[in-house]
Amino acid sequence: MLLLKFDLVQTVAFACFLFVIGLYLYNYFYMQSDINVPPVIVGGIIFVITRLLLKGKINFEFDFTFLEPSYTIFFTIIGFSITADFFKHTKKEIILLLLSATGLIIIQNLVAYFLGKGLGLSPLISLMTGSAALTGGAGTATSVAATLGRITKTEGLMEVGIAFSSLGVLFASLLGTPFCTNIIKRNNLHTQRSFSTDAKKIHFCFHKKK
Repeated sequence: MLLLKFDLVQTVAFACFLFVIGLYLYNYFYMQSDINVPPVIVGGIIFVITRLLLKGKINFEFDFTFLEPSYTIFFTIIGFSITADFFKHTKKEIILLLLSATGLIIIQNLVAYFLGKGLGLSPLISLMTGSAALTGGAGTATSVAATLGRITKTEGLMEVGIAFSSLGVLFASLLGTPFCTNIIKRNNLHTQRSFSTDAKKIHFCFHKKK
């Protein structure tokens, strides 16, 4: 079996290559059908399918030195997107979202635990199919998997977390897009594709047509 080994620079370059492919396909399909799947996920799915087809023939080995520092950068940048002015104009929506997300997190973990128990899976494996992946996404899933893996020496947590976070984003995009589009049309809301960092503009990006 052929082994393709990537050093640090090659790993980053390959990731950027997949991102560019995902971005191109995202722009094409979004303009055609409004299917909103993040470019990173699109590129990742292409690589996963390619690797699956080449299983037993070609194996890939990457350098993950930048993995954990990237988590820190990722979550820090997300924090910068919330400002006091933004919260002032959207606090009701944020509180409602927080309560809804909390309820969904509880449901996801309960379903994951009992399904895993019924299937005879390890509780840690079941945990990685719950809110860590489905609500937290790939960043949270890989962070939790890395920490639990070091503490418990359990194998397969990272793979399960990445797989379920990718599936979560994919199905949320494919199912959520038509669902939300139907709500927007049913309530006769006008949407703007342009994005502004101004809190007031974000708050009123959906409004009734006159």
